[in-house]
Parts: sequence; structure tokens; C-alpha cells
Amino acid sequence: MAEAEKPQAIWLVPVPARQKLNFGDSIGLLSFIVGVVFVIITPPLWLKAAGLVFCACGCLVFSQKSHWTYNWSHLGRWGAGIGLVVILAAIGTTVLPLAFGPPGR
Repeated sequence: MAEAEKPQAIWLVPVPARQKLNFGDSIGLLSFIVGVVFVIITPPLWLKAAGLVFCACGCLVFSQKSHWTYNWSHLGRWGAGIGLVVILAAIGTTVLPLAFGPPGR
């Protein structure tokens, strides 16, 4: 009678080594961090606008160079990037008029 294979415990299964983030993931993570920091602290308006532009460009770079989207079609990657920028602009531009205050101030 052949001896049945014993199932391996989860801690005995070899774990692959951690991989470094590629360029697209790094830029996407950096733009996410900048966006979160600019929401938490309140920099001047010109710095918020520059941060919004940086985050939008970071979303496009992330969609083009990320390892999650490398096997998508060219149109799919651009569509995802533009979709991220539209969502970011819809959220970010609603906050910018609040910085100017009510009319007549």
C-alpha cells in the first residue's frame, strides 16, 4: 500500500522573497501619500493646486507602469488612468472653492 502524502502545514510552505516596488507603483504610492498629507494638513491654496496636479500625473503614471496593469491593453490602461484622474478631480476641486470663503468677504 502506497503511503499517502501528508499535507504540509502553512508555515512549512516556502514564502517568496519580497520584491521591490517598480517605478509605477512607487509614483502611485507617493502621489497617494501626498494627497493624504494635503488633506490632513492645510497648506496654502497654491500648494494644494500643485499637489492636485502632482497626484493626477501620479495616477496616470501608476496606470501606465504598474505591475497590476502591465497586461491590460493600451486603451484599458489609459482609460483606467483617466478614470482615476476624473475621480480625483471631482473630489479635489470641490474642496478648492471652500478655501476662497463666501462671496463678499
